[in-house]
Amino acid sequence: MKKLLYTILFLGLLSCKKEAPEQKIVFTIDAVNNSIATGTNFPVAVTLTSAMPSQGIKIEIITVTQGSGVTLPQGAPYSTKSAKNTIVISGLPQQQYCTVTVKVTSNNTSTNSDIQIFTVVYK
Repeated sequence: MKKLLYTILFLGLLSCKKEAPEQKIVFTIDAVNNSIATGTNFPVAVTLTSAMPSQGIKIEIITVTQGSGVTLPQGAPYSTKSAKNTIVISGLPQQQYCTVTVKVTSNNTSTNSDIQIFTVVYK
């Protein structure tokens, strides 16, 4: 009887799978500080370099003018399961530097996120 109980317990332990912890979100962008836009729109490549979470990621853009601190609307954050994405910073005012924050968050775990910040100006 003991052998049967030990066998059942052992098989039960083997059948329990622990999911590996989600890898920390890490991404790169192809924009640098003091980027120069040739128009009111500025495309930026966003590449997830960490493992893609099973539910995908959410990309959010926040753009603020440096002089007046006005937030420029960039649309709602969007979800994707693609590791390579192109976002477009839009509505850039001429001759004003803007600070752009790109935030990528796991759709599985809202606390798992990373940010990249750069400045851009439309000359």
